[in-house]
Amino acid sequence: MKKQVLFLSTAVMLTAQDPGEIELIDDEIALDPTAVEQAPENALEKMPVQTGFVDAVYPDSLQKAGVEGVVRLNLLVNETGAVESTTVIGGIHPILDSSSLEASKKFVFTPAQAGGKPVAVYIEYEYKFSIDEVVSKLEEYVNCQGELREKGTRTPLADVQVAAVFVGKEYTGLQVPFDRYLEKIGEFEGQSLDNGILVTTTDSLGRFSFKSLPSGEILFRIPQTGYEILETREMINSSGYILLHRRRERGFSPSDHGERN
Repeated sequence: MKKQVLFLSTAVMLTAQDPGEIELIDDEIALDPTAVEQAPENALEKMPVQTGFVDAVYPDSLQKAGVEGVVRLNLLVNETGAVESTTVIGGIHPILDSSSLEASKKFVFTPAQAGGKPVAVYIEYEYKFSIDEVVSKLEEYVNCQGELREKGTRTPLADVQVAAVFVGKEYTGLQVPFDRYLEKIGEFEGQSLDNGILVTTTDSLGRFSFKSLPSGEILFRIPQTGYEILETREMINSSGYILLHRRRERGFSPSDHGERN
């Protein structure tokens, strides 16, 4: 969901003689050339190292809308390693900018050192808000199981493709954009995504299952050579899974043969 990346190439050191002046470590990124005091004998020996991190709030509404990116912050890490001040120097969204700003105030570092003593420094810090990290944590669980047999003989139909078509206008309970959600569940073992349709296959006993289907209306479509196409619409909800039993008759439309347990 969130990841911190410490970027120290723009560190500047506050001189002990006058805390209002800064010594530039990299002269290509001078904040104010008139305020730079050259003091090579006090060059930084150690950069700050982060030892304490705080998660920034990443609202579900922004995750679902696909808002992500990197907020660039300028932190003043003092002689004790605490963050004394922080400002946004490159934002992505007002809420995420503010969220990362508040979190960064609680970061903890080992202090920088110069001349064998701890010193205060400015560092540039990148705070990443990533949908990919949210997607990677999506739970994998079975919430739809079914069985397919031939009507009359009750013979299990093995190696039959079962497709879940997302025909609903809205699918609830998602923390990420719908297309990203589908991409992820399409990677779960036993199912795959084909042009926006989730597909699985029956086993030797005619059984099949789907994992982590989103809550909403789904059309289950079962084409098979020698049979009419079988279709049934079901509502998936977050309270549990559905169990489908279907029997297929050769040469007849299956539309009136569906049974749901």
